[in-house]
Amino acid sequence: MWDVDGGGPYEVEGFVGKPLCVMLKSGINHEMPRDPSELAHERPESWERLEEDATISPETYCVKRGIDFSDVDGQHRVLDEVTERMARDLVRRAKELAERDR
Repeated sequence: MWDVDGGGPYEVEGFVGKPLCVMLKSGINHEMPRDPSELAHERPESWERLEEDATISPETYCVKRGIDFSDVDGQHRVLDEVTERMARDLVRRAKELAERDR
């Protein structure tokens, strides 16, 4: 599980109480109760994550993000077209993040 603010990943230890709280393991023998609305199954988008992703190779980025580039032919065209797909996706993600942060 991930904290909606980007913390984690955490391991779920169990559930307690009413209203329901999720018990997360956050270290050796340390559990912390969390409201389920504060958690996400996937790592939330962040400016730091965008910055990290901008430093990996275009091919690695596309594979990681599930962007198809199987239709790209030729040695020189591959880098240009795959880089463009990476750049467009990074810009799209940045726009969504900026809109969310408004």
